[in-house]
Amino acid sequence: MTSKSRYITATCIAVGLLLSGSGLTAAIDFLGADVKATLLNDGTTVIVSGQARCTQGDTLNISTILSQTVKQGSVIGTGSSSTDVCTGELQTWTATTSVIYPAIGTWKKGPAGLTVGANSCAPGGSPCSDQIVLTTKVHLQ
Repeated sequence: MTSKSRYITATCIAVGLLLSGSGLTAAIDFLGADVKATLLNDGTTVIVSGQARCTQGDTLNISTILSQTVKQGSVIGTGSSSTDVCTGELQTWTATTSVIYPAIGTWKKGPAGLTVGANSCAPGGSPCSDQIVLTTKVHLQ
């Protein structure tokens, strides 16, 4: 972690799903989001990033929901990161989040609400961890 970044640990520090009798576990034990996010494409796209740690060899799946109140009302968007293979160490994730409502809406510089959902799946796609959800504020710049 850097001094300019803040990471918020999800309420559930260790989340895992143990498949009875198999000994296989898929788990995320850390999920955090950077406090700053980058506006692109005249405010219709935001790059959100953070860090996560999950079981080595699993696949990490991140989805995002971003909302901001602006003069014209609320602007809401969704996004996701590419599927990454977990290293077992803290690793950076990046999600491209695009406006979905209103269709011609744009985000502005300033505070916004961010919800990040994450899960990891063992090789072969099963078992998968429970979804961890992190809700925080970010500053769009």
